[in-house]
Amino acid sequence: MPTAIIPYFIPKGRNAYTTFHAYERLANDGCSVSTYNLANCYLFGQGVKQNSAFAVHLLTQLADNGDVEALNNLALCYKMGLGVKQNIGFARDLFLSAAERGHARSQYNLGSLYLHLYNSKITLADNDDFDYFENGMAYMELAAFNGHVGAHDYLIFLKLNTPSV
Repeated sequence: MPTAIIPYFIPKGRNAYTTFHAYERLANDGCSVSTYNLANCYLFGQGVKQNSAFAVHLLTQLADNGDVEALNNLALCYKMGLGVKQNIGFARDLFLSAAERGHARSQYNLGSLYLHLYNSKITLADNDDFDYFENGMAYMELAAFNGHVGAHDYLIFLKLNTPSV
């Protein structure tokens, strides 16, 4: 199930340490983009000692202020257990929140999660009657419609390799 946390921007010719400190200064001045990038520096240990828990703290602050990109990355942290205890149900809720706001990457990640749950025969405790395949495909189609190339490619792959699609 392919998912990726969006990489942050390190300008050409600058090292991670210098970039981290630039993001830190700008984040302290209230720049949300720099706070997002700073969270990713902590998450991956770029220019600073890795601290996934602090990255989750920063992503949570941004998500609480309506940043859907941070909400998507926070969902990925919960899905993978980065800096927090793994919680697939909560990750699903976070993906859904961002997906409902039109965030194509979250729509893709939610569709991918549902299709993974369908294929692995896992159900989330709060929803035994949920059709993971149907909903996974619906979110993949929505993500593709909203311009997510990976969702488009995933749908083509499924349609070519799955008789029931």
